[in-house]
Amino acid sequence: MADHYEQDSALRFRATFRNNAGALADPTTVTLRHTEPSVAAVNYVYGTDLEVVRESLGIFYVDYVADAVGEHKWRWKGTGAVQIAIKGGFIIDPE
Repeated sequence: MADHYEQDSALRFRATFRNNAGALADPTTVTLRHTEPSVAAVNYVYGTDLEVVRESLGIFYVDYVADAVGEHKWRWKGTGAVQIAIKGGFIIDPE
C-alpha cells in the first residue's frame, strides 16, 4: 500500500546504496527518476543537477514539495561501482 501525503507537503526522497559486501558505497552514477501524475518523468543526476545531494557515503537525497495531486512514482538507479535500482511511490491527497 502506498503512503499518502497532503498536498504541498515537503518530502525527501532518500536512497541508501550498498556494495555486495553490504558496506555503504557510492555508485559511479546516481539518478533519481520522478514521475508525477499526467506529467513526463524527470531525471535528476548527481553531479549534474543540484537537487541531488550526497548526504554521506552511499546516501543521497532530493527534497520535493508535493503539489500535484495523485499517484507519484520514483526510482533511484546506481550504476558502475554499485549497480542497483530502488523504486517506490506515494499518493498526494487534495487539501
